[in-house]
Amino acid sequence: MYKKKGISKNSAGLIRNAGIKLVTTEWVGFVDDDDIITPHYISHMKDEIAMHHDVECIIFRMIYPANEIPILYMIPPPYDKDIHCAHVGISFCYKTKLFNEKMYFIPSDREDFLLLRRIRANKNKIIISPFITYLVRPTHLLMNIIVPFFKHTTSDMNLAKKLISPIIEDDGTRIMINF
Repeated sequence: MYKKKGISKNSAGLIRNAGIKLVTTEWVGFVDDDDIITPHYISHMKDEIAMHHDVECIIFRMIYPANEIPILYMIPPPYDKDIHCAHVGISFCYKTKLFNEKMYFIPSDREDFLLLRRIRANKNKIIISPFITYLVRPTHLLMNIIVPFFKHTTSDMNLAKKLISPIIEDDGTRIMINF
């Protein structure tokens, strides 16, 4: 819990800051406890680093379920080439050295965006990758979008749940759910 002026609120940023202090690798990425990264996260990160040798921060696209099932939102949206509030989330990684240069999370409901904005203002090289590597609330995705599909194709719900991990892939431009 983060406490300031008598107000308490959860702050993932403070936990991330504490964790970054223990990192010994050149790069650090983040994932919230109720989200997952795709199996291709590391390979996409390596590809982006190889293509952009001077990059210091990579923003990946993330998908999350809308309130209107079965719609999925993607942020940053495919047309975004810049950082906008509410169009970025924690789906990024950055060089650990930036933390030592005071590029850390400041508790806020917009802490991800504000950190990225400070990194950009500091003239550090940021790219927005076309790859989707982060799934927000995949349990919601599983139970409200994918499992209902299987209800019409199989009576084995355990089989449907086992198949969730390999079915979501990306080709950098769209989400492909392979059944």
